[in-house]
Amino acid sequence: MNGIHALSPLLEKVQKPIHIKELSGKRVAVDGHGWLLAGAIPHASELARGVEKNDYVTFFMGLITMLRLNNVTPVVVFNGQTLPMKQHMEDIKTKQRKALIERGNKLYEEGKLTHAKKCYEKAFFVTQTMVAKIIRELDQLKVQHVVAPYESEPQLAYMLMEKQVDVVITDKADVLAFGASKVIFNMDRQGHGQVVDQCRLLRTMGLNAYQFRYLCILSGSDILSALPGVKFKTAFGMVRRHTTIDELLTMVQKKFEKRIADNYTKRFKQVNDAHMYQFVYNMNMNVYKRMYDVPKDIIIEDPGKSPDYLNIPMLRTNNAIVIDPLDIIRDENKENLWPWDAVVNDESEQYRKVSKEHGYTTIQKIEPKSSARSIPLEFKKYTPELKRKSSFTNTNKTKNRRL
Repeated sequence: MNGIHALSPLLEKVQKPIHIKELSGKRVAVDGHGWLLAGAIPHASELARGVEKNDYVTFFMGLITMLRLNNVTPVVVFNGQTLPMKQHMEDIKTKQRKALIERGNKLYEEGKLTHAKKCYEKAFFVTQTMVAKIIRELDQLKVQHVVAPYESEPQLAYMLMEKQVDVVITDKADVLAFGASKVIFNMDRQGHGQVVDQCRLLRTMGLNAYQFRYLCILSGSDILSALPGVKFKTAFGMVRRHTTIDELLTMVQKKFEKRIADNYTKRFKQVNDAHMYQFVYNMNMNVYKRMYDVPKDIIIEDPGKSPDYLNIPMLRTNNAIVIDPLDIIRDENKENLWPWDAVVNDESEQYRKVSKEHGYTTIQKIEPKSSARSIPLEFKKYTPELKRKSSFTNTNKTKNRRL
């Protein structure tokens, strides 16, 4: 979000220096992609040309070791799939990266190494192969890790809100817009960083959490540009005067041309829904769910369907039980339902395994799990013939798991 960058002066006023030893005995959620990027960028030239480099693995695991030596328990969070609303932008970025790599290769062949390196760095992105290498290292040290269904920011914020961790370590200020209450930025290899308390930030700005989110959206992002003439200062004044989303969008309708206002209102709601109702992974219950429960009286601009990890290989490491315990039995979503076993949340707030052979019938109570697991799994390719037989098979042949 562009608006987040404009917050830098305010963040400098409220942030405080911290050393990781002050979090001794605590659990921290780490933005895995951020550390991966920091460790890999210096070697972008070699990695882009297919040269095998593991320096980023050493860098990453060095930071993990630093946390553990200070008696801090890390939970590493990686990005998942692209949000549907961001797919178009991601496709554009992919084409741009491809063009940059081709230009970098040409410059490299011409011996213009400095210019080639700049192209490679601009084109660099974290691949699933790189993430898989880190996950293998984490497994060896029995360090817990999670692959977010979509973006890592809501996953990090959700873990903090659910008290699954005590603080978040990241360099993405966007996590504040998702509701993260305590964030450490700019953590170095010696354990020094800057901690921001969201409550203190909001008091300084005179906003509540909702207004803060609206401010970030209004200020512009890669999926929703700011309205004509609306910079951060203007957006700040707008959210101070109009405290609810309805008041804010009514003002937009009155102030701007109808064509612009109508399109912006629709997109604003979509982005706001993505901040509130995006899917996240609950480590304790081992299920996927919305970040916040969707009120019955509203229809959300869907920020992404339930994670279907038959088609998302990286999500297999979560070993989640279910796709969506709340939406799985809704009649209006029948076309999205799996026709085999699923998990729902009954009135006693316990998750139970159910089958849809003759309607939904409870067959097994599932106890909450204390942590996510990482079991290497092989998946049978989904075909209509496998509807009633589809299963997960552990690669070590010691366990069969059936959804």
